[in-house]
Amino acid sequence: MRNVAIGVVVLILVIGICVGGGSMVVGNGPAYLPAVHVTWGGDQKIADGARPAAPERAPMIAELNRIAETQQAQQPVPSTSAHMHDLLRQAAAMMAGSEAMGALRDMQDARGRLRDLSAAIADRLLAGQDAKDLVEQRTKAAAQLTHATEDFATRLNGLGVKMTPEQAELIGIAPNGDDMVALLGMQSNVARFVAQLRDTVEQNRGNPDVLKRYYGLNVVLCEMVETLQADVRDRIRQRYLPRLEGIEKENLELQKKAADSMKQVPAPEQQGYAANLKALQATAEIIPVYRNYLSQQGDQLDDAARHTRTLLDLAANTASTMENTVEVLDMMNASNRDFGAVINLMPPGTLPLDSDLLRQEFERLSRKLNEPTS
Repeated sequence: MRNVAIGVVVLILVIGICVGGGSMVVGNGPAYLPAVHVTWGGDQKIADGARPAAPERAPMIAELNRIAETQQAQQPVPSTSAHMHDLLRQAAAMMAGSEAMGALRDMQDARGRLRDLSAAIADRLLAGQDAKDLVEQRTKAAAQLTHATEDFATRLNGLGVKMTPEQAELIGIAPNGDDMVALLGMQSNVARFVAQLRDTVEQNRGNPDVLKRYYGLNVVLCEMVETLQADVRDRIRQRYLPRLEGIEKENLELQKKAADSMKQVPAPEQQGYAANLKALQATAEIIPVYRNYLSQQGDQLDDAARHTRTLLDLAANTASTMENTVEVLDMMNASNRDFGAVINLMPPGTLPLDSDLLRQEFERLSRKLNEPTS
């Protein structure tokens, strides 16, 4: 299988936020709205808290304002740093919401139902029972999965990623597909969010308080983006790659056991061990490609995080300058480059899975990578 093209839709997102963000100022200060609270813990992803719809502008601004004011009021000690980290994760989950995330969850649920029905049919048949009703249910479930997959591809297209249903399906299979969709959702929502704010700020160029608030929130926006980037990258390196290494080690041990046993049994039994060994070797050839798929994402996210940190430094410097100068309007006119967001999204590269067997093996490995650890 060395020459077989094995792969998956590699959804590599490089999200860099140039100075962008803002606040709607009402009266003497921002209009605060109830924040969305998410309890973080264990291996929970930021993507888990992403809603199946894009966030509304006013609650998002209120959340960014809350983080900015909390940050200014706190001392940089471990307990307050942990609190700020939770607030940033909460804000990132809000900004990662999208209809694509809802469609992804629908597709994953449909795939789970199909898998459960297939297992139930097998149990019935092994028990010598009729499974006609379950077969009919499985047919309907397969149609629902097809519809859900097509809807997911449509929602991804709405986020600016052109993708066929076949490619979109692999995102749902991948262990970090929800992470990738969260990043896509953030990219789309930040672009929309900043476009709206740009109009508001332009209409209030004579109000220095609006301008100062705008640039102050840029800092929070960059920190929020960096938080999601790091969350996705760290899970790749701290969870998925180590678990893939464990699967590879187990595979090698099973290969050795099968090869040793094959030497010690009569010819008829040797054929069974030979078939087992062939299957294990097929998995062994997929694992390096899977490792490259994950490592490539981690490296791209490293680059994205470095870019975000550079922009964060610029945002912080600009915000500090705005707070310490009376020449706000002159500075504003000389800093039009600070408006808006620059979001670099590398389009997904495709390494087609050219057989059902390879696709099933990729899905099996993905499920193992997502199994809970003891």
